[in-house]
Order: sequence, then structure tokens, then C-alpha cells
Amino acid sequence: MKNYGLPKKLMKVGLNQMQNCVEALGRLAGVIDFPVPPNSNMRKTGGKTITRYYMSGVRSFLPIAVCAQREGVRLDQNLKVLDFGCGVGRQLLHFTRKYPAPSFFACDIDDTGRFHPKNFPRVSAYTSKFTRRCATKPAFLTWSIPCPFSPISTWRTRRYG
Repeated sequence: MKNYGLPKKLMKVGLNQMQNCVEALGRLAGVIDFPVPPNSNMRKTGGKTITRYYMSGVRSFLPIAVCAQREGVRLDQNLKVLDFGCGVGRQLLHFTRKYPAPSFFACDIDDTGRFHPKNFPRVSAYTSKFTRRCATKPAFLTWSIPCPFSPISTWRTRRYG
């Protein structure tokens, strides 16, 4: 059996460097004004390009924001919002830009650094393996961003007050 470790690492570094060049050109042109995770992290979430990363964030942010407003969640107020299963922060990118008032918390079970807290200075990030079940809602939580892949499906659109 062949070991593809080195070629895979070289490809990862090459794609990250290529994306860094594209990102720098986009910033110079004024097209990119948002934090961009490394290409190797974006590829884990299905967004293979910066455009796909941004647009998939918009596509998932809009229905969540509309649902929250329909349920009476005032995202323009000082709330505590949890993004459970944040991945690379596609939804957080748009929530933090559109709604500056809430405090945002990001949580993921992947500790390989997919979410970069330095890109989101207003977001408190946590990694947890969730080895024990959470019987009650966290005390600090006001509202959680519903994640379609969340194992806590009963919490998906429930509002906490």
C-alpha cells in the first residue's frame, strides 16, 4: 500500500498558498473584505473556493435570520447566540457583520482548527467532544443558530429567554 502523506501535504500547502494570492488580489481590488479560512479548512465544508464559501454562508444565514425574526428573536439587541457546529464560521461571518449587538459563541467538536477565532474577534470559540449528554440548556444561552446537522435536533429552533 502506498503512502500518499507527502503528496497530500504538498497539495494542501500549494492550494493554501494559491488561495492566499487570490485573497490578497481580492483585498487589493476591494472585493474581499471578510475573514477567509485556509483553503484546506474550507474544502472540509464543501466550499472549494472563496466565492462558494461566502455564498454558502449567505444561503445558510438568510433562512436562519428570517426564522429568528419570525420567532420574535431580536438580533439587534444584546443577546447571547451560540453557533453549535460552527465549522469554519460561514454563518457567523454574516451574523457578526449584520448584527453587531449580540455576543456570539462558536462551538464545534472538530479540534483541528477549522474555526479561526482570530478571524472573528467578537466570537468566543470552544471545542468540545460532548462526552456526556447535556440535560438542560446552557445557562448563558439566549438563542442558538440552528444547525441542520446538529445531533441536538430538539434545540434547533427553540428560543431561550
